[in-house]
Amino acid sequence: MPSVSRVRSPEAGAAILIAASSGRALAGAARRAGFRPLVADFFDDLDTRGFCAANHFIEEGLARGFTEENLIPALEALVKGEAPCGFVYGAGFEDRPELLEVVAQHFTLFGNFPDVVRNVKDPARLAELCGALNIPHPKISMEMPSDHHQWLVKSAGGAGGSHVAPAGAIGAAGEKIRVSDDIEWRDVEFGAPPPDREREVGTDPRGLAERQRQKLHGLASIVRSRDVETGLPVRTLFTEIPN
Repeated sequence: MPSVSRVRSPEAGAAILIAASSGRALAGAARRAGFRPLVADFFDDLDTRGFCAANHFIEEGLARGFTEENLIPALEALVKGEAPCGFVYGAGFEDRPELLEVVAQHFTLFGNFPDVVRNVKDPARLAELCGALNIPHPKISMEMPSDHHQWLVKSAGGAGGSHVAPAGAIGAAGEKIRVSDDIEWRDVEFGAPPPDREREVGTDPRGLAERQRQKLHGLASIVRSRDVETGLPVRTLFTEIPN
């Protein structure tokens, strides 16, 4: 049975687990509230380290995201000698409520229940709810609109902006989509592996260029994950741009 917090706030000074694609903001908030952050994230930057009682860099996190294989061992390493009051999650779990259910089997979960995440990241369910409550929201489609010039394409359940592109960027096998790796734009061909990056990064201890290459590889993997009949990425969502 998942462990979900329904109790009063923990005592200040307690250790608290945090996992997010970037854990800096949550770690800073926890530290200001008097807690001792134990953080797992994809960057392990100096600012985040400054807030943490302990930190863990998720290898290939930008390329693969959080998985049971990379997250649970990281959390177990962080809690050695500690008794964390619970687990707080940030960006990176929007499309993986099943992973939150696994985490909740090990640690008390602070935040939305996995079912809540599952429901709000279901675009059809969310659009239906907004319509029922008369809340303005953009039109959505799970298929390429006939006139796609005012539409965006994105991964359903995704977070951030790296997976968002003009709807016309989706093409057939052998065509290209332009993606950004935060340094420059480059073309990635459907079905082709991404090119290696060779860039000097000075004193970066974690190898920024390599992490950017991994991110580009992850983006290309999304592009290559095409439905065999439509040629569209699996779980593709189209969203109309409001006038």
